[in-house]
Amino acid sequence: MCGYDVVTERRDVTRCIGYLPAEVRMYGHMTAAENLDFFAKLSGVSGPRKAVAETLDYLDCADLAKRRVGSFSTGMRQRIGIAQAIVHRPKVLFIDKPTQTGRPLLVDAIVSDMRVSAISPGLSFNQVASAVRWRTASH
Repeated sequence: MCGYDVVTERRDVTRCIGYLPAEVRMYGHMTAAENLDFFAKLSGVSGPRKAVAETLDYLDCADLAKRRVGSFSTGMRQRIGIAQAIVHRPKVLFIDKPTQTGRPLLVDAIVSDMRVSAISPGLSFNQVASAVRWRTASH
């Protein structure tokens, strides 16, 4: 993956991939910025605060930075989950259930940007038919 051996170079592999789970889990007592800063540091991002600010701006949700995640609606949590998945600028992004309610338009925009930036989107699907429809529609 990304030119690294997944067994012997696990740390390098995890730095080059992002993952957006179907159900986003964050620390509810922390703000969005604190959560993202924490995950950015875990991913080895140099300048995590700047990366967090840039990511929140990119997703048009900088206004959520100082709010506690525990008070967020599902849609807000999904946006911050997407931010967490891309804050470290992964080369590959795995998205679980990309067609889930509230995600398609935002995910489409991110995947389009990723193609322009030469980043590979990897999508996981529960139904083969969904994968075929997405693949057909995106090419």
